[in-house]
Amino acid sequence: MRKILFLFLIFIALPLVAQNSSFDDFEKQQDKKFNQIKAEQQAKYQNFKSAKQKEYDAYRRKINAEYATYMAQKWTLSKSFGALQKPKDQDPPKPAVKMDKTPPPINEIRYQSVGFIPPHKLPEPVVPIDESSAEGTSEFRFMFYGTPCAVHLNDALKYTLRGYLEPDAMKMWEHLSAPAYDALITDCLRIRSKLQLADWGYINLVRTFTKKFFGPHSNEAVLMQMYILTQSGYDIRIARTGEKWVLLVPFKEDIYSYSYLSRDDKAYYILDKIEGNSRYYVFDKAFPNEQMPSLQMTQSPRLAYSAMPQRTLVSRRFPNLKITISENKNLIDFYNDYPLSSKWDFYSAASLSEETKRTLYPILRREIAGKSTYDAANMLINFVQTAFDYQTDGDQFGYERPLFGDETFYYPYSDCEDRSILYAILVRELLGLETVLLNYPGHLATAVHFPDNTAHGWHFRWEDRVYTICDPTYIGADAGDCMTQFQTVAPKIVPIQ
Repeated sequence: MRKILFLFLIFIALPLVAQNSSFDDFEKQQDKKFNQIKAEQQAKYQNFKSAKQKEYDAYRRKINAEYATYMAQKWTLSKSFGALQKPKDQDPPKPAVKMDKTPPPINEIRYQSVGFIPPHKLPEPVVPIDESSAEGTSEFRFMFYGTPCAVHLNDALKYTLRGYLEPDAMKMWEHLSAPAYDALITDCLRIRSKLQLADWGYINLVRTFTKKFFGPHSNEAVLMQMYILTQSGYDIRIARTGEKWVLLVPFKEDIYSYSYLSRDDKAYYILDKIEGNSRYYVFDKAFPNEQMPSLQMTQSPRLAYSAMPQRTLVSRRFPNLKITISENKNLIDFYNDYPLSSKWDFYSAASLSEETKRTLYPILRREIAGKSTYDAANMLINFVQTAFDYQTDGDQFGYERPLFGDETFYYPYSDCEDRSILYAILVRELLGLETVLLNYPGHLATAVHFPDNTAHGWHFRWEDRVYTICDPTYIGADAGDCMTQFQTVAPKIVPIQ
């Protein structure tokens, strides 16, 4: 009986084994076909990519060759203008203190709108750049605001100009246009992305390592700066005065303390400050698809952290809002070199560094948790009003200087601009509310759009939204309170991107 059962099981199992074996063979065949098709598709893509890159390279070599021939022609004589001076604001009001605790009346104010500045898009190369030439090229290492960086560059790629005239510039441009320098450009663009650099930071990066590579006052450094920046998509010019070459950079915004040349209705700023020179021979040929730089920043640069002495800040009304914080020396140094501007919205849009957020935001979030949006906004405004000591820019620095958010946590004093910029950051990022800045004569405040278009105290209606005045310099005041001297003044609305 057992033998019969065993034979029966074998009789049933054999077809199943054969079927499974057949299925496995089918699966292997399908996998083989899939891998073969995949390999063919990848090969086709690589061939297409290689062919396309050759087209890009040929086009870029062509436009650089044409650019070099223009460079050999006589440059245009131009006169420089003295540096723009930041307009002196009206004397700011001394910080007012709200003595009573009565809620503000519901009053609507007049305003002036200054319009929204669209976000700036970082320039890009006219065509993608091949970086395969990096093979075999050693790295040139340098520090950028305490942050280690490296690019594919070595002494074999150094070039010494024979002179300082137009034909000498053409010869070096032809030399720089060789494939050996392509990896250098892609390195720079990669660092720009890694460190979250906006236009000024990127231009500064390129100027930093070229000066170290060639020497701080060399014409070779200036021409390499121009080459890298034009290949990166930037609107850049070059000029010479005597035997010295200088880089010329336009910006969408006015910047102060830099002399400039006027070309094509644009101010080209001389980033190397040369005293006593006003006559320049300018090479002002446009590079294809060049884009004008901007001072806008939408995020804080990501620089290596170097701790500075700690500082403790506490709100008077809400003592649990107590922060002990240490700022990044490298970031403070970077901001210290940033050109002065009157674009307060740029300072607010730049936000705070990740290090500051990691210290600050968990404590603020913990304390405002469970509170209404209005009550949370009042807690944050009291922190900004009372945790920082007030002093005007003139008293602290000797000149007008708005502070980025991280700088307000570093410097011993802040004024109305700095507090309004910081408060707008905190409300936007912790409460998710829309904010604008209010520019009064000699004074800056913030306005907040609360949910459901609820009006609190002094407010205005703009673009179908109700905004409540929030003044971080009106000590002890809540959202909706307005200093007496500004209750009948129509401020300019400064939107924040």
